[in-house]
Amino acid sequence: MEDPLSSLAFLELQGGHYETAAELYRKQIEVDPDSLNWCGLALCKFGLVLEKKATVEEVFFCFRMAKEATPEDIPCIEFTIAQGAIRVTTEMYNRLIQIHQRLNNLSSQKSTAVLVGIGSFLVGEHPSSQNHFYRSLLAAGATAYNFHRWSAADKHVEELKKERSYLSGTLHTIRRRVEAHITERPQEKDYFNKQQGDLIKTFLEETTTSWLLQSSSNSETPTPKKKKRKKSWKKVLTIINRNPGHPFHLLKSNALQYFHSSKHWEAYQAASEALVFYGVDEELIKVQKASRRHLVRPIKTRMAFELLCILLLYLFKNSFLKLLPVPQRVFIFLLGLVFLIAVIKAIRSLLQYPLISENSE
Repeated sequence: MEDPLSSLAFLELQGGHYETAAELYRKQIEVDPDSLNWCGLALCKFGLVLEKKATVEEVFFCFRMAKEATPEDIPCIEFTIAQGAIRVTTEMYNRLIQIHQRLNNLSSQKSTAVLVGIGSFLVGEHPSSQNHFYRSLLAAGATAYNFHRWSAADKHVEELKKERSYLSGTLHTIRRRVEAHITERPQEKDYFNKQQGDLIKTFLEETTTSWLLQSSSNSETPTPKKKKRKKSWKKVLTIINRNPGHPFHLLKSNALQYFHSSKHWEAYQAASEALVFYGVDEELIKVQKASRRHLVRPIKTRMAFELLCILLLYLFKNSFLKLLPVPQRVFIFLLGLVFLIAVIKAIRSLLQYPLISENSE
């Protein structure tokens, strides 16, 4: 007869009440530490990982204890590992897509707030014989409000960046743990890798990988750990090369196919995704660099043209001031503003295509 406490814990787990279910499974393990209870606790920990209340190490500790409790159930335990990992990684990819969309919206809000704030300031500074004081006061209020909007959006952006960094790092850790813990049922590992490939493909279709690359390159890692992480990358790449069905090979073949078809944006995306999640590969680095050169060439050309136009406007400002009823300092201020916007726009465009260097981890 099934234990009532285990049944209640399973219902709480199905309902998404992971903390309550985990507590019930802990009590049940004290009475009966079999593999079923340890697997249930592991699945609760998987749910708590999404809420940042548990770690991936805790999850696989529970799975390891389940294997030690009943070694004859290892095939079923490894099936549970694969299914639980697929479920949690699917949710993580969905959250990453949502974060990407929210970041795009916030970026638009920040740009709008800056432009409206500058416009309000210019309106307030415009000389007028009528209601100049009230106009200046209203403009100051509008400028302060838009600065507040920009500040709030910027704070939200930083929170989302931390969230996406946590999710991308956790995804990488889960994949490595699954590779290490599924040993007796290779078909489960192959199925998990196939599902990961499908998730990565969906992710690439929905978003770009620029922010993942940026978070990877800006991640703060203590210097003493670099050598250890490089060694671990070599182990991971050895496991990947032994498994032809791994998502890495799908991404690599897609990158090479896109590159030879002159689809440089798709080649850059696939190569970058593989390098971020699975480490350094010489051939992919060459593909990424070559694709990036094709992508940034129009940006550099456009920037040079815009700067040349601004320079010509400045050199021939006297001629233009005769045609436009604008004070000289206002004309120079506007030119400087256009120059600043052009440079910032070009830099932001170039930062969309970062590189994974040969010395990256």
